[in-house]
Amino acid sequence: MNIENSKQQLIDEYIKKVKNTPDIELNQDQKELIIEILTKIDPKYIQNAYQMLNQRVKTGFTFDEAPSTSKTNIALLAQDKKRSFINNVLNASDFENSLIIGENYDALKNLIQIEKIRAMTGGGHSNFDVIYIDPPYNTESAKTDGNVSANNNENISASKFIYRDKFSRNGWLNMMKERLVMARQLLKEDGVIFVSIDDNEQAYLKVLMDEILAKRILYAILYDKRKMKVQRKILLI
Repeated sequence: MNIENSKQQLIDEYIKKVKNTPDIELNQDQKELIIEILTKIDPKYIQNAYQMLNQRVKTGFTFDEAPSTSKTNIALLAQDKKRSFINNVLNASDFENSLIIGENYDALKNLIQIEKIRAMTGGGHSNFDVIYIDPPYNTESAKTDGNVSANNNENISASKFIYRDKFSRNGWLNMMKERLVMARQLLKEDGVIFVSIDDNEQAYLKVLMDEILAKRILYAILYDKRKMKVQRKILLI
């Protein structure tokens, strides 16, 4: 066996290891990036490169497994007629307010599709003037309210409110990025986004929102005198 074949076998072995790495440690985009690096690097450096990348995984280059969401399918929203009403002040044709109860990821995807259909049918893009987001603060404080995140070993009643507010920081930012990117698609150019967050994640969230919203961020700091703690609101315009 010549040296070239030996190096190629080593590359193939490392690529196989990357592909077999659990998604909770490396997501698909990260796997593709590492494989691209391994295939393009000079073969004489391949072993050192793999060890460096592998060390990054072991020292924190890990990500929470994303919540179970489908990027190719969309959950259809059904109208609940028992909870729907038209009052005597507004005409039915002018009544456009909707309350969507469900997972916000699915709701955002539905709203994006509604806007696309509106544009294709000549209704133009109405989009949204204001978006308010009150995300998990990533502090696990919701446990005091009896809300916990379910896993495969837990038997949680359907009537229980499942609310996860403790991720790794990378996992929390991944979750926020998916939703902020979709929210940006719905926002008017002169629209505003309000985000309520505390000191635990606000600095990291600002960097993420700088990236997604082109640094259109202003801060407004509000104080909650009942708790004597700073409650930060991030205002984007």
